[in-house]
Amino acid sequence: MARPQSWGKGYAQRARWHQRTSHVVAYARSSGRRRYNAQRHRAMLRRRLILRGLMKKLGPAFFTSGMHGRLAKLLGVSRPTITRDIHALLGRPYQQVSVRVIA
Repeated sequence: MARPQSWGKGYAQRARWHQRTSHVVAYARSSGRRRYNAQRHRAMLRRRLILRGLMKKLGPAFFTSGMHGRLAKLLGVSRPTITRDIHALLGRPYQQVSVRVIA
């Protein structure tokens, strides 16, 4: 049976997910995850350092309407990411609110 084009190249690997993985491959994946997560963590720390500097420099103007969007665009991340960072800098817990639409 030929696989559909839309399944892509990774189909063969996904189809055999139940097969055991060698220790070498498992360690390599783990190492890659650690490296990737460390890279993301460093980016978060850099971003928060920049935000803290802007908070001090701008003062109350930092909290004006639309500032989160402008900062997100400037730093190349989403608005919720900026909001989480600001909440972390201010020492406030950040809670995601799920909105349920009633039709």
